[in-house]
Amino acid sequence: MDSAPTAEARLADLARQWGDAGDRRAVFAECYLVMTRSVEENIRAGSFNDGVWVGRLLDRFADYYFDAVDSYGGALGVRVCPAVWREALDACSDPLCHPLQALMLGINAHINHDLALALVDVLDDWPTLDEEARQRRRDDHELVNTIIDDTTDEVQKDVVGRWSPAAE
Repeated sequence: MDSAPTAEARLADLARQWGDAGDRRAVFAECYLVMTRSVEENIRAGSFNDGVWVGRLLDRFADYYFDAVDSYGGALGVRVCPAVWREALDACSDPLCHPLQALMLGINAHINHDLALALVDVLDDWPTLDEEARQRRRDDHELVNTIIDDTTDEVQKDVVGRWSPAAE
């Protein structure tokens, strides 16, 4: 039985640790937690054509973030933190980093670096899919984007607002 913590549990732990320390890296972790919970709720509700595939995407996408966090500062020895994440995590470690900057740096690194890699990993069956199945995957990916977009106000109010009330 796999005893590894879920992505949600790991995100909550990072957000709590960094938040308690006043570390701006918590801003992206908190945002990512809100968005992950929302996508997971939609998986459970049966909102997707292929919830299993969306779950795989969600998990693989999170793996890239956790790999970057774990390797940041050489914590894993030979593994190297991707440069985009190293720059983002360095900047967000600075207490003068504005919470919106911290959020945008994390989003940029995760979307522009990790998403493409995660999609390649979970679209390993793409060549075997017919056009209808491919369209269902596209639709599921678009629904993930819609769900994330729908969390923007919550993130602004509950996450950014806590770190920077004037930005709420």
